[in-house]
Formats: sequence, structure tokens, C-alpha cells
Amino acid sequence: MTKLELREETKRAIREAGCQGVFFADEDIDDAVNAGYMEMSDATEWFEQYLDIDLLKNRPYYDLYSIIGAIFLSVKPAFESQSNRWLFPSTVRALDEGDRRWETSTNLPQRIFMRGLRWLGLWPKTNADGNGTYPTKVYYTRLPEFLCADGDEPQFPEPYHMGLAYYAASELLALDGETRLALNAWAEYLEMEGGLGQWVNSRVSRPYAAVMGAGRAPR
Repeated sequence: MTKLELREETKRAIREAGCQGVFFADEDIDDAVNAGYMEMSDATEWFEQYLDIDLLKNRPYYDLYSIIGAIFLSVKPAFESQSNRWLFPSTVRALDEGDRRWETSTNLPQRIFMRGLRWLGLWPKTNADGNGTYPTKVYYTRLPEFLCADGDEPQFPEPYHMGLAYYAASELLALDGETRLALNAWAEYLEMEGGLGQWVNSRVSRPYAAVMGAGRAPR
């Protein structure tokens, strides 16, 4: 569905919910649809990309907000091209338990971990600048761009597009004080969000891996 079609579907969802005498500006509907797009993307993390990080000498941490931006959501697997190996997901606690001096080690990276919400850590740190020859490929999830033009479409599968209209209807009905109707539309949205989440987890382009930094990673 295009943004224009989602706008019309939102109006239809509001009418079918039983709210006949309330009218919302197209701009308000578009804002609510985009809010739904961001919410659904944040909840399901369907949008995955990768970046090549050129490793720097004695640099143990990389600021993902600076490299990717505030659209960054989570880190997935990483591949070290010089050793031709996938990096092992770890935690600061696991590294501390193995060797209290782990931060002083230098070699090709073997493990990847998160420190806080934005700092990507690689262990060991490299003892030479990469110069772009052997970058480390890091997969990550991010938020998509807003739907701006009327012809723009959400980039996840179309069967779940209607979830954005349900989200927008729920938000607008809530603003109008129609709590019961808003909750009904919200339930419709959650069904779509759950379906998209199942689709994301069932993708087989590569093995599923847990998000870095979410809970205790395997050692």
C-alpha cells in the first residue's frame, strides 16, 4: 500500500469502528501512519542492513550513533574478513570473568559485545589501522525512513501494511476520547505486528541470532 492508500484505509477503519462524526486532517493521519511505521519497525526489527567498519589501532569501542545515527536499533552478527570468521557474541561480564586484563589485549577481533546502548566493542582490539583492506562487516537493524510522498510504500511485506492504518486509527481515536474504539483498533494493530514479527523470525537468508546486548549472551 502507498501512503495515500494507507491514509484512505485509516479513514475507513475509523468509520468502521463506529466513529462517524469526527474528521481528521490528512496531515494528522499521515503523522499517525508514520508513527505506526516507526513503532512496528522498532517492535519487529524487520529492517536489517550491514556496514563495513574499518578498524582503528587500539580502538576497543565504536560509537554506532555516530556511524549509523539515531535510527540504529540493535547489532546482529559480525564477520571479521581478515581471519574469515564470524565474531563470537559476548558480554563485558563474560570477558571480566575470563581475564581482568582483557582490555589490554591486541590481536584480530574474536568477540563482539555491546557496552550501553550505542557502544560496539570488539575484543581483542587491533594493533594496526585497517586502512580499508580488511573491514569488519557488522549487521544491524535500524528504523526506516518516513513515508513522505503519497506514492511511498512501507518496505516490509504488504500483508502487514494494514497494521499501520490500524495503529493510526487507534492513535486518532484515542486523541478524540474514543477509548473503547481506540482499544479495538489497537488489538487489530497488535495482530499485524505479531504477524510481521513471526515473518522476521522465520527468515532463512542466514541463521537467526539473538540481538547483541539483550540479556546474557552465550560464552
